[in-house]
Amino acid sequence: MEKRIKFSIFLLLIILLLTTSVSAEWTTQFIEDERKENGVWYAHSLNVKADDNITAKVSIGTDGDVEWINLEFSTMPTVIKNIDNPIQASVKWDNHESEKIFFNKYGDFNFISFQNYGESIAKIEKSNKMVLEFKKDGEENIKIMFPLETAAAVINEIRGKF
Repeated sequence: MEKRIKFSIFLLLIILLLTTSVSAEWTTQFIEDERKENGVWYAHSLNVKADDNITAKVSIGTDGDVEWINLEFSTMPTVIKNIDNPIQASVKWDNHESEKIFFNKYGDFNFISFQNYGESIAKIEKSNKMVLEFKKDGEENIKIMFPLETAAAVINEIRGKF
């Protein structure tokens, strides 16, 4: 009986490990949109920890004609809530020097949009890692690291849907 319990626990751990490694991959999502004839496809990064109780993910969308890119949060971090448009952040692609990147926020939604869609998507496709840092005087800074290893393949997959 004790061996069965140990084996069941071992099997459960293996399943959890396999599930975790699969969740590290970017995923796709289709959303029907009556305004768009062919709907909209999205490529999503995995959710990563942005702050103590906040997660974030990168979402790239296309309707076959236009592409866009957003940074989505489970809850909008205070440091970003308190910054006016355009929101400036430092971004580091792989191990290159950091550069400035700008975002816009819209109302009380829990996402911000990259201002330069095409350039940002191209850099994501060529990089293995993106680190964003948001700062505001008197506020706690937020630094978020996104793994990008499988991003290019998934972006090409959603482009191929049209």
